[in-house]
Amino acid sequence: MNAFATEPLRGNPAVVCILHKTPSEQFMEQLAQEMNQPVTAFACRKADNE
Repeated sequence: MNAFATEPLRGNPAVVCILHKTPSEQFMEQLAQEMNQPVTAFACRKADNE
């Protein structure tokens, strides 16, 4: 995925992680470091009652 661009393959690289549950802050930081990209986003599903 390329962030901040209107054309494919022209913007800053970004990572989007879709997870089943909310990870710890430490996990997110370590994964972002491992991905080594300018932007790392995390999305996770909330419980049905939230």
